[in-house]
Order: sequence, then C-alpha cells, then structure tokens
Amino acid sequence: MQKIIDSILVIAMMFTCVASFGQTSILALSSDNLFKAYDNYQKGIYAKAFETFKALSDNGDIHATYGLGVCYYNGRGTTKNLAEAFKCFDKSYSRGNKSAAFIIGKCYFYGHGTGKDFDKAEKYLTEAANQGNQEAKTLVSKINAEREKERQKLEIEMQNERKKLEIEMQKALKNISLVGDFVDLGLPSGTLWADRNIGAIVPEDYGCYFAWGETKPKDDYSNSTYSFRDSPSTLYASHDAATANWGSGWCMPTRQQYDELLSNCTWSLKLRNGKNGYEIKGRNGNTIFLPAAGYRIDSNLCFAGSGCYYWSSSVDDSDYAWMLCFDSVDRRMCHNYHFFGNAVRAVRCRN
Repeated sequence: MQKIIDSILVIAMMFTCVASFGQTSILALSSDNLFKAYDNYQKGIYAKAFETFKALSDNGDIHATYGLGVCYYNGRGTTKNLAEAFKCFDKSYSRGNKSAAFIIGKCYFYGHGTGKDFDKAEKYLTEAANQGNQEAKTLVSKINAEREKERQKLEIEMQNERKKLEIEMQKALKNISLVGDFVDLGLPSGTLWADRNIGAIVPEDYGCYFAWGETKPKDDYSNSTYSFRDSPSTLYASHDAATANWGSGWCMPTRQQYDELLSNCTWSLKLRNGKNGYEIKGRNGNTIFLPAAGYRIDSNLCFAGSGCYYWSSSVDDSDYAWMLCFDSVDRRMCHNYHFFGNAVRAVRCRN
C-alpha cells in the first residue's frame, strides 16, 4: 500500500513540475481511476488517459476536469483545442480546484483559448503566486510590460487607420463636385436615386461625411464643432449637402423617400470591389448600391464595412434628424444627433 501511495506522489509531483509555454501540467490525484489516468498520461498512453479523464469529469471530478483540459491544451489523446482546454480549467477552478488559477492566468496572459486580458491574468497569476508558483510570479512581473506593448500596438493601428482615413477624405474632397448618374428604380413616387454617395468616384466608395445641415466634410465631428444650430422643419437648400455640392437638381432624401426605398425594393447583402453593402433592386430590375460606410464621431470612423447611417433631410426634433440605419441583419429609419458625420446619398429634386 505504501508503494502505491509513494508512486502516486511521485507522478503527481512530476506532472506538477511540467510547466512550459507549450505544455501545461496535471495536478494532484483524487481517486484510483484518476491515478490510472495520470499514470497512462505519464506513460504516453494518451488516448486511454483522455477517455478516463472525460468519464470522470462527466461524473463531476474536478481534478479529472483539469486533466481533461491538459489533454486538450497539449493535444494528447485528442485534437489540440485551446478553447476547450480553457473551459475545462475554468470549470475545475469554479468547482473548487484553486490550483487551476495558474493555468487560467497563463491562458489570459498569452490568449490561449480565450482573449488576452491582462487584468484577469494578473488576478489569477497573483493567486497562483501566493500559492508558491514561481512561474506565476515571473508572469506577474511581465504584465505591465505586456500592457505597454499592447498599448503601443493599438496606437500604431489607430495611426494607420487615421492615415487611411485621411487619404480617403482627401480623395473624396477632390471629387466632392463629381456628380453621379441617377437611377430609376420604378418607385411609385417616381423618385430617382443617385448611383453613388456625395464625394464618391464609383458606387462602392464611401464618399464624404457630413454633419446634418453642413455642406463640407471636416476632421472633427462633435457638438463643439457643429455650426448649423437652426432646426427647420425642412432643410434649407443652402444647407443641403447634396444641393450645395451637386447643384439645384439634387437634394438629400426625405424620410418618406427612404421609407419607400425600404418597402418597395429588394435588399441584398453584397461585396463589391472589397466593400460591403446592400444592392437595392427596384421592381423594374434596376439597382443601386449603398456601401456600409460607417459614420464619423469626433475624429473616428466607426463601423465602416459593417454598418452605416445615411442622412435624410427630415428632422425629428431640435437635436435629432432622421436617417437610414443598416447593418447585416437590420434596415430601418432611426434618428441621431445632428453633429454626427454621416454619408449622403442624393435624389433628384422634384420641380
């Protein structure tokens, strides 16, 4: 009997000490069957170990659940699956196996099976460090340096995004007066829609962004930079971005014209020249394309490629104007603050 106990302790210590970037370790034992699973794992009989860990885990053994996570983590006896491994470690910990704190912290630190989260990594690794885990102490000491790396990476990404946005904006500004063609969609009202956004060279381009009632793009879309404080029931021609840039034959659509577009046309998600958006087909078979141009707030471009707001000329109240909102699952009329920067799709004005 003592030999069996001694063997269990030796194997448990061996697994506990195996902790590297690529693999993780198995912790203490809780039953004879669990010991057999650990023994098989140590001997390289991984499929049998995995089978036993899973059976015991399904029966509620928290240490077997941890062992199952190790199999998934290292790809032993099963396909490597970090997401499943993390679920096992988290379940084992939440059911009382506090020794799992280290590997959970490690998963959060490296992003193994879950998103990188240095705050959560610090919490679990500190707990493990207090249990005497030296590797946990080392990782805790690295967290601030990793946070700074992530911050710098994000800043570079934001700078690159701003540069791309500046290039797109300059491109749009050069072509803001380039008038598009109109398309007859066979609508009951006879409304003719432009084939592109204001400032776009081709129908897939996002074009320029305008605050409601302003006629020129700008770098900052915020309440402090908003210049049009009037609240007319109908937008003045001099403050209509379509009329001001394309001439008196064009204007921003009313809410009613967007409602007609929504109810009388077929909308299909399309990818055109690398740009997501909706192809809108009239009953006569003619189409226009509305790219998912996102919107501008402050100096940021948000949701480009996944959604969009298109201004109408219709007001809701003193602070809001109606706009067409869409993403991949929803299309509707909504309203927003005037100072947001939205795309504009023009219609031919009625005489």
